[in-house]
Amino acid sequence: IITNAAIDEQYRQDSYVVKNQPKSIMALPILKQTELKGILYLENNLMEGSFNEKQINTLKILMAEAAVSIENSLLYTQIKALQKDLETKVGNTPDAELAQYIEELKQKASYADLTRHIAHEIRNPLGFIQGDVEVLEDNRNPEEVKEYLGCLKEDVRRLIDLMETMLEFGKPVNKVEANVDVNSIIKKVDMLSKGDLGRKTIQLHLDLQADLPQISIDKGKLRQSIINIVLNGAQAIGEKGNITIKTTKADFENIEGKKQKGIMLRIANDGPAMPQEIKDHIFDTHYTTKEKGSGIGLSVVLNMVKDHQGKIDLETKENETAFVIYLPLK
Repeated sequence: IITNAAIDEQYRQDSYVVKNQPKSIMALPILKQTELKGILYLENNLMEGSFNEKQINTLKILMAEAAVSIENSLLYTQIKALQKDLETKVGNTPDAELAQYIEELKQKASYADLTRHIAHEIRNPLGFIQGDVEVLEDNRNPEEVKEYLGCLKEDVRRLIDLMETMLEFGKPVNKVEANVDVNSIIKKVDMLSKGDLGRKTIQLHLDLQADLPQISIDKGKLRQSIINIVLNGAQAIGEKGNITIKTTKADFENIEGKKQKGIMLRIANDGPAMPQEIKDHIFDTHYTTKEKGSGIGLSVVLNMVKDHQGKIDLETKENETAFVIYLPLK
């Protein structure tokens, strides 16, 4: 604040002051955090001492808002300039070069997807290994210890297979299908999940049809899909609740609208109902409501079902959410 610039020792010789003879002057920086966005300059040519500290406090509040508006305006101008520049470059770029650029972007996106997928696939077996080790620490039953060690070996094998897949990335991927007893896979998942679910006091219940027919499917993908749904249910429940896995023979309508003989796999939890917004996007890749989630798990399930010409439904109501999977016999 300058009370009277015309007689102020520091400013009276300034060319602007000499020419315009301002009396009261106030200058205030326009700051966005600590970054200078501009300067507010006010002067009064009629009277001296017209600005005071109270006015400064009011103007500081207004200038904080002004700084945001200025920054937004600058960003908008920059975006428009970038858009115009991009349109010019695209217009001047040969089709072949543009196609190559687009392909490079797709490759980068695919590598990002692969990284997320690998992180997700590694995390699940490591979680089960940790859970099994914790169970083994307090277990003195030789038969149960042997069974848990077998599960640990399977999870280590899964990690090794994943590493081999990473080394083979870029080569054609072949589906490994065989006749599979779905009930036996579910029982293995039950065994594997005891440690992980036990920490949350979540009970896993099995309701398996005894004479369930075998199906031709990729065993690893089916097992991973069941694990993903179980873990998703556990996260939805929280600390205490129940998950039920049921299998039965069932006919269903395939993607061509024809009746298909198959089996039904229903995995239900007694957590809260799923909001419609989440239900609409639950199978989208990278969609997650969890802070540390990757959004990969349920998209893996959907891809497994599609790869095997099956069908998946999602049912949700208060105190129950169920994933219902239909897989063909042939």
